Amino acid sequence: MLILFRHSLDTGSPLETPYKATVTPIHKGGDKASPQKYRPVCLTSHIVKVLERILRKHIVDHLEQSNLMNKNQHGFRSKHSTLSQLIAFYDQVINKLDKGSTIDAIYIDFAKAFDTVDHGILLHKIRHKAKIAGKIGVWIHNFLSKRVQQVVVNGELSEEVLVTSGVPQGTVLGPVLFLIMIADIDNDVESSHVSMYADDTRIMKQISKESDEENLKYDLSTIYDWCNENNMKFNGDKFELIVFTTKRNEFNEKDYKSPDGKKIEEKSNLKDLGIQLSGNLKFTEHIDTVISKAQKMTGWILRTFNTRDRLPMMTLYKQMVLGILEYCCPLWSPIDKGSIEKIEKVQQSFTRRIKGLYGENRPNYWERLKILKIYSLERRRERYIILYVFKALSEQVPNPGLSVKRNERLGPTIVYPKKRKESAVPDNIFNRNFMYQGSKLFNALPSEIREKIGTDKIETIKRLLDNFLQKVPDQPSCANLTKISETNSIVDQVKFIKR
Repeated sequence: MLILFRHSLDTGSPLETPYKATVTPIHKGGDKASPQKYRPVCLTSHIVKVLERILRKHIVDHLEQSNLMNKNQHGFRSKHSTLSQLIAFYDQVINKLDKGSTIDAIYIDFAKAFDTVDHGILLHKIRHKAKIAGKIGVWIHNFLSKRVQQVVVNGELSEEVLVTSGVPQGTVLGPVLFLIMIADIDNDVESSHVSMYADDTRIMKQISKESDEENLKYDLSTIYDWCNENNMKFNGDKFELIVFTTKRNEFNEKDYKSPDGKKIEEKSNLKDLGIQLSGNLKFTEHIDTVISKAQKMTGWILRTFNTRDRLPMMTLYKQMVLGILEYCCPLWSPIDKGSIEKIEKVQQSFTRRIKGLYGENRPNYWERLKILKIYSLERRRERYIILYVFKALSEQVPNPGLSVKRNERLGPTIVYPKKRKESAVPDNIFNRNFMYQGSKLFNALPSEIREKIGTDKIETIKRLLDNFLQKVPDQPSCANLTKISETNSIVDQVKFIKR
């Protein structure tokens, strides 16, 4: 295989002639007669994918080390994720609102972004902007241009069709090539901030005077110009506007236009990478949605499986429910008692159904947590926040701005973000932000754990943290049970640690 790969790179000749992809349409919902309601899933050669993985590593290393990646792009990049994108975006919103302004954020939608990439423009960018030429440049040229695909439905194959545009989906290199294509989308944006997760793009600006809206409109038009110059298309009907503000009584109608001249609809809340964001900065709608989905899943588990034995029940719960309850939870983790209790009731109710843990003499929820050797959901969310703080401080994920100071007696601590006295952001919103919660939780840890910043792998931090948390009382709110502390947060419960 090494000889085959070496020959292909040296000569630029394709590993397949031509490269073939079999497309299977997957229905996304809605009208089954509409082609737009299907997602194309491509199957490509595994041998080619092996070489792609080798090339991808070297290409990505080159782009990262040469700072050729867009710094605001979080999709398909090592150490980046939907969570890193959302935390960075939301922290910027909080900081700008803290200065007394409102934030206008416009969500931009591409029309079939991956499928409409112009090969000529992409190859030009690969050579002149990504600085990839020579043998690898020739190989990528053939990889893009010498492709055919066919569709399979009910075992029947369509005729082969030459692929003349788009980055090849179902391949390893496809996402990286798309990042190169879209990397310069904000080059001409002057005063607004653009952030991206793959093709999910948003542009926002702090609005404190009328001219700010005009500046945002101008920056928006530069993105439309970029789209035209790069032969890509926007889906204007799916553009959305959200205004982040804590002053809802000051209504000011917005007049931002999509590329086709239609007014962009303003929404009080919208979905961003699976998280329901609200203009009032609260996550009430998202939390209610999460709870509803989790309850439906637990109901499905209990209806579908007759067994109530501990092992299968907990396996199903961890695999099918916890992911719903904890997706991007460091961003939206609540601090108000009502939301914490509503979320906790999902686990509280499910664990009552496990064999040996129900009946007249069933153990209470605190006892069930110990028997099952699991944390409360609140404790799990705080653990995730702490681990993400360690990753940020160790440069394993982008640092949203956490700053460490060192003290000979106390060891390393994080400097709390401070809210201005005249800030319009309420305390309950400012204090729920990841930066604030992460700082409090990190500083509540013993110094021997905090000292491990950047010196150990995250697995070591997890082990040390779990050993510490075993000593910290885990007492979520529960009927007829009285906590020893005001809340079940690690910050309060650590005062009653078992010595």
